[in-house]
Amino acid sequence: MKTKILLLAVLATILFSACSEEPKSVEYYKNNPEERKKKIDECGKKLYDYIAKNPQAKDKDLEKVLGKDCMNADEAGKLWK
Repeated sequence: MKTKILLLAVLATILFSACSEEPKSVEYYKNNPEERKKKIDECGKKLYDYIAKNPQAKDKDLEKVLGKDCMNADEAGKLWK
């Protein structure tokens, strides 16, 4: 019984650590345009789904909904500041 609990705890730790990848920096996305495009596409789908379910969504909710990684990819793609 203790072995099963320990095994489940280890498995849960591995799964949660794999899901909590650190967001990539704006600089990373500036230097990796293909990765930036893939992330922007992924974030666009995520945003579309969110707005479809929450039509009253506000701009201030975007970073919370999309996450820092999406915001960094978007920032890296801006041609002017």
